[in-house]
Amino acid sequence: MAFRLLRPLGFFISCVSVAGCGDDAFSEVAEDSADLELQADATDAETADLVATDVYGPLYVEIGRFVAEAKVKPWSSWWFPISEDTLFKETSQAELSPLQKYDRYCRTVLHRETNAADFERTRIYKPNAPGWAGLCDAWAVASIMEPEPTEDVTRDGIHFTVGDLKALLLKIHERPAGLKHFGKRNDAKWNDEYADIYPHQFHRFLQAELFDRGLPFIMDHDAGYEVWSSPVWKAITKIEKSSDQPDVVRVQTWLLSASPHVNNPNFTGTLQVINLYTYDLIGQWGADNRFSVESSRWTERSRWDHPDFLIPKPEAVARQSRNPQIDASAVDAILGVRTEP
Repeated sequence: MAFRLLRPLGFFISCVSVAGCGDDAFSEVAEDSADLELQADATDAETADLVATDVYGPLYVEIGRFVAEAKVKPWSSWWFPISEDTLFKETSQAELSPLQKYDRYCRTVLHRETNAADFERTRIYKPNAPGWAGLCDAWAVASIMEPEPTEDVTRDGIHFTVGDLKALLLKIHERPAGLKHFGKRNDAKWNDEYADIYPHQFHRFLQAELFDRGLPFIMDHDAGYEVWSSPVWKAITKIEKSSDQPDVVRVQTWLLSASPHVNNPNFTGTLQVINLYTYDLIGQWGADNRFSVESSRWTERSRWDHPDFLIPKPEAVARQSRNPQIDASAVDAILGVRTEP
C-alpha cells in the first residue's frame, strides 16, 4: 500500500496496489459451460453499451470546484478470488466455511437438501485461475444494493460471522440482471479503443448520476482487459480555463470508492480508495458563461489510467448465483432481512 498527499485539497489518499478481479474471468476457466452457463458473463441480461450524452443530453460545465456525495455509501468486503478455497472448505480449527454453514442451515431449518459447498469446490473453484478472477463485480453490486451485515447471527445453533454473511450476499449477486453499461468493455481485441470511456462521456455520466441524482455507481477502474469493479460514492471536481487554449477547460476529478482489499473477512465499514483523473474538455463558451463540450482527451497519467466503463445504480436487480445450489431466499432468511421462505 502506498500513500500520497493531495496538497491543494488537503486530504490523504490511500492508493491500493491490486492485480484485478471480475466476473469475466469465469469465462477463461469454466468447464462444462453448456450446462453450467459459467461462460456467460455479467452482461448477459444487460442493455447494449450506452453513450452518456445520448442518454442524459449535451454536456455543459462551469468553472469552479464541485463536490457530490451519494445518499448510499458502499461497504467493503473481501472479494473471494476463485483460486481460494475459503468459500467451501472448513478451516484447520474445524470452523465450517460459509457454504458449509449454508448447506447445514438449508437441511436443518428449511428442510432442503443442498450441496452448495461441494458444487463450489468441484465446478467453480479453480486453483490455477488468473490472479484477477474473483467476485469484486458481485461485491460492487451488493455493496450499493444491500444493507451491510455488521453483526454475527446464529440461526438454529448455526453461527454465521459477518464474513460468512457477506460471502453469501456476494454469491447471490454474481449474475445480476438489468445492469446498464456506459462505455465499451476492453476485450483486448485489435479494434478496442483504449481511451474509451471518453472523458466528456465520463463527466456527463458523473453529473447525471452522482451530482444530480445523488446515486452511487460502479466503475471498472482498469482501462485494460482485466476488470476491477469499484463502487463509487463521492466525487470532487475542479474545472479551470486553459491559459493558452480558449476552446479548452482543464479538469481534475477525484473519485472516492470502496475497496475489497480488507485484511479481515469480518471487516465492517468502508475501506476508502481515491482515484485522481485529469482530462481536457474541448468546446466553446456560450453567452450564459457556460462551456459547451464537444469532445475531450485524457491527460497526464490518466491517458493510460482511467475507467473502462461505468454502471449506474439500478432501481432493483434480479439476483442470481453461478452456483445453482444457492437460493437467494435462503440467504435472505439467514440474514433475517426478508420474510423467511
